[in-house]
Amino acid sequence: MMWALVDVAGVLALALGAGYLVHGPGFFFNNVPGSSLQALVFTFGGLATILIAAVKMLAEVLKQMPQDGSTTQP
Repeated sequence: MMWALVDVAGVLALALGAGYLVHGPGFFFNNVPGSSLQALVFTFGGLATILIAAVKMLAEVLKQMPQDGSTTQP
């Protein structure tokens, strides 16, 4: 559940950064991000956060899957 919240934070950062880059300042909030550099950091930081959270969520799901002890050998 924690990784899902991290994913939501990444989506928010991505939306803030991309919204600023596409539509200019004040699209979502007036002062966040404050510059194009901050918008780029928000955008790429959001993408990285989403990617990390997705990998961690997938790892958690795979850990909870039942282990099949049978292996196929020729």
